[in-house]
Formats: sequence, C-alpha cells, structure tokens
Amino acid sequence: MNKYTKYNIAFDVGDLNICKDSINIKEGAEKLWMNTFHDSEEYVKLIFNTFYNDGLVECAVRDNKIVSSLLGIPFKFRYNKNRDCITRQHPSYKDYMSWVELRGLYLCGLATDPEYRGLGLMSGLINEVLERAVASGYDLVFLIPANSDLRQYYRKFGFEDAFPKWTGVIEPEKIAKNGCGVRIEYFNTLDSLLENIKISEKDGLTQFCKEFDGLERESLSKGSFYITRSEKELFVAIRECFVSGGRIYIARGEGNELEGMAFVYKKDNGVKVYKISSKDNCVKTDLLKRISGDFSENRIELLDKYACEAGEGCVCYAGMLKIVGNDLTEEVADKIRKADISLMLD
Repeated sequence: MNKYTKYNIAFDVGDLNICKDSINIKEGAEKLWMNTFHDSEEYVKLIFNTFYNDGLVECAVRDNKIVSSLLGIPFKFRYNKNRDCITRQHPSYKDYMSWVELRGLYLCGLATDPEYRGLGLMSGLINEVLERAVASGYDLVFLIPANSDLRQYYRKFGFEDAFPKWTGVIEPEKIAKNGCGVRIEYFNTLDSLLENIKISEKDGLTQFCKEFDGLERESLSKGSFYITRSEKELFVAIRECFVSGGRIYIARGEGNELEGMAFVYKKDNGVKVYKISSKDNCVKTDLLKRISGDFSENRIELLDKYACEAGEGCVCYAGMLKIVGNDLTEEVADKIRKADISLMLD
C-alpha cells in the first residue's frame, strides 16, 4: 500500500503543524510548478521567494519526492458597503465611505506529478485547505484555472466563476481623440522605475504603494471591492511584469500625483494591456494613445471594460471563488463574484 506524507497548510502563527523531513519542500514545490505549467524559473522563484512559508504550503510526498502541492497566498480585500449610494461628485463623498476588510486566500501552483494523477491527492489537499480556511476565519478562497477542464474540476469543490474580465481588441483609430494631456512615461527595468519613484520621497516604493492603492480605489469607483496590495505584493507584480519582458506606463498629473498606470506586454500579433488603472476614462484614453503610438502594431488587446466601449469585446471570468465566511450575506457574496479584480500574479 502506498503511503503518502502530507504537509498541512497552517494559516496562523502558532498553528504550524509541519512534519520536519529531509525533503526540501520549497524546492520540490517550485520544481513541480515549473514542470507542470512551464513557467520560467525566474518567475516561479520570484513567487516562492516572496510568498513561500512552511505554513502556507500543502503537499503530498512519496519516496522523499513531492508529487502534489499547492501554495496559499493571503490577500486582503476592501469592501465599501456605502459605495453604491454615493458618487465622486458628491462634495463630501469620502465621508460616506465605510470600509470593511475581508480576508481572502489565493491558491496557486496546484500541481500533481503525471505519474501520480488520478489518486485523489489534489482533491485531498484542496479539501484540507478549505476546512482550514473556514476554521481560520477566512472569508473567501479563490484561484485562477489554467484551462476549461480545470475550471470544471474545481466546481466540484464549490468554486464558482468570478471576477469578470472584459477582453477585446481596440484599433488605434477607435481610441477617443480627446484626452487629458497628462504626463506619461514608461519603464522596462526595475532600476529605472525605482529611480523615478524615489525622486521626491526618501522611501519611494512605500509612497508609490500608497499612491497605487489610492488609484485603485478611484479607478474602481463604480464597484465595491478591490484588493489592497502591500508593498511586497505590488513589488512582485512590478517585478513579474519586467521578468516577462513587459513595460509599465505611469501617468502623472499636475503636482506629480499618480493618475494612471498600465502593465503592457508585447505579443506576436500586437500588444496586450494586461492591467490598466486610471482615475477616469480621460486618463485611460491618454495611456492607450501613448501605448498605441509606441508600438508599430495595429491592434491593442485590452483586459478592461473600455474594450467593449471602444471596440469589439466580450466578457470572460478570470478566476473562480468559494465563499467560506459565515458572516457574509448573499448580496455581498454576489458583489464579490462580480468584482473586477486583478491579482497581476496570474
């Protein structure tokens, strides 16, 4: 009879029920991820070096080898329960905000060695994670399926389609002509970006993180949820963009305030704007005009609702979600499912 050793995920300090063994769990989980999804070693190590914790990994081991594993990454969501009844034009709209913080757990790198598939190993790991998430007071657990077959697989655990994404192609001539005239710069290396954001602040990255958090609140003013990113999480998203050969565009207005930001990747048949945040569509238009002008391609693939307004697009679901918090009403749960949320780690 095959015997498997399971390393249980632990979400809270003091709850680390990890069996010590000669196996290097971190390296084994990294290798399994790379062999399964074929992501670059640089990208996978970036994720593990930043987020790995013995208490945030779940795996099955056979003959001193990890054969099934997943990594959990905690994220915090902010929910403004009064957002739907206010507008930015209200003279004191900020006084009406009532933010509630929710705890979410992102599951990534869910992989099983081909030789050991069909044995129920991953099912056991997922069920263990869900049980512990409930016991630890998490409100939601979510993941990004790699394909439609996996999406169907996760449904049996109670995961539902969530986080709609508007994706489409915009021809340059269809981008609105009128913009705001904001100052836009792009960066394709970490050093160039850090040099820019540290010009006026002693701790530029911390300040930039606060600016980006504020921009997210502004850009999602018609929604109720957004992910609050720590300095560490935002730094990883920036690094991941540069590791993948992308560019980051930053729009600043008068007084040097951050008004827009876009994560752009060059593709074989054009460019892809994976993430774009802006205070309004006017700034978004300026960003898209600059991106279009910087590349010779005649198409822009955009993961944003603007793609449906300015071109031909459709809605797809970026992830899947399972509500595990007992205190969330169905109304709030439905709003979470429909929230336009991007991890920038998927």
